[in-house]
Amino acid sequence: STHESSLSAALHAVVAARLGHTAQALRHFRQAYAPDTGATPGSSAGGVHIAALGGVWQAAVLGFAGVSWGTGMLRLAPRLPDAWQGLAFALHWRGSHLRVRLDAGSATLAAERGPGIDLEVCGVPVHVPAGGPVSVALCE
Repeated sequence: STHESSLSAALHAVVAARLGHTAQALRHFRQAYAPDTGATPGSSAGGVHIAALGGVWQAAVLGFAGVSWGTGMLRLAPRLPDAWQGLAFALHWRGSHLRVRLDAGSATLAAERGPGIDLEVCGVPVHVPAGGPVSVALCE
């Protein structure tokens, strides 16, 4: 790809992260947010390129956190860059507000405002009851 689109780098980061190429994914991730934080910030109309920022969120959550879904199941298969200490984000899934915190070697999951959630973390089924957090080991 020539990466002429400002949205290209973020999607390449998602794919590279899912393939386990985290160093390459991190390079694309940095490219994706550079228009709003680099040497010429605000170079897009209105000061930020909101679509590119959405792509950055997707790169972090769908790429590095490995969030996916299919056959009615939410899945996480994190592959964080070595330089990152962690990643935290929230999702809404089937009536629940799920908070996710990824740290070195573990994930802490909490289902808020709704029923519990059944999901997979690194291919292992996990039940997150409403309210209380659950900690699980991450993939090696």
